Amino acid sequence: MASVEIVQVYIEDHHKRCAKALQLIAALADTGSPEHKERFCPNGEGDGIANGWRVAEAMREIANDVIGFMDKQ
Repeated sequence: MASVEIVQVYIEDHHKRCAKALQLIAALADTGSPEHKERFCPNGEGDGIANGWRVAEAMREIANDVIGFMDKQ
């Protein structure tokens, strides 16, 4: 059985991963953010604003990476 300390470390680590993922998701949705421009317009082409489906897919990938991590433990 896991000790309270081990469980707390796991919870804190998971919280940090989720918070970081949410920050990245929010940045991808912000067309003026460096993260959005780097992901969707890395060479400066176009107006730097991606189609909504591309942004949604990137957000989904990030969320699945964090949630999927839980399934592997």
